[in-house]
Amino acid sequence: MKPFYRSGLLALTLMSGLVSSVVWAETDRLKFESWFTDAYNERLVDSSILSEYYAETISLENNDVFFRIGFVPRFDCAPMFSLLLAYPSDKRDIVDYKAITAAIDGTPLKFPVLLDQNEDHLAVYLNTDLQRRMLARIKVDIGNILMVRSATAELNTFSLLGSREAVDNAEKACRRHSPEAVN
Repeated sequence: MKPFYRSGLLALTLMSGLVSSVVWAETDRLKFESWFTDAYNERLVDSSILSEYYAETISLENNDVFFRIGFVPRFDCAPMFSLLLAYPSDKRDIVDYKAITAAIDGTPLKFPVLLDQNEDHLAVYLNTDLQRRMLARIKVDIGNILMVRSATAELNTFSLLGSREAVDNAEKACRRHSPEAVN
C-alpha cells in the first residue's frame, strides 16, 4: 500500500507543477502576442500573382517599425528577413539604413542590406545567401531579443519570444500554397 500512496503523492506533486507551468506559459504567451502571421498578394505586370506569407512583430520603441520574416512560394518558401519603417518620419533618411547593426541576444549578425523605397515605407532586407538566412532563422527561433541600430543610432528592439510559432505558421502556409490561375 505504501508504494501506491507514494506514487499518488508523486503524481499529485508532478501534476501541481504541471498545472502551474501551464498557467504560467499561457500568461507568458499573452504577454508576447505581438507576433502575428498574415499573407499578402500582389498582381504583377505580367498578370501573375506574387504571394508572401509572413510573421511580423512591432518594435518595442517605435510603433511604426516592424520586423518581418516572409516566405514566398515562388522562391521555394525560403525565409526572407526585412525591417519595415513607415513614412513619414522626420528623423529617418534612407542613408541611415544603408549600414545597420543587428544582434540577437548580444551576438552580432553581419550581413549586407538591400533597401527598397515604397510610397508608404522603407524596407531594409537581409541581402545574403540561403545558408546565412537559414542560420538567421535558427537564431531567431532560439533567441529572445533582436536589436537593430541605424547609422544615426536609432535603436529598435524586437521581442523574439513567441516568434517560433508565428514563423512556423507562415512557412507552413507558404508550403500549402496553391497558385491561382492567371486570368
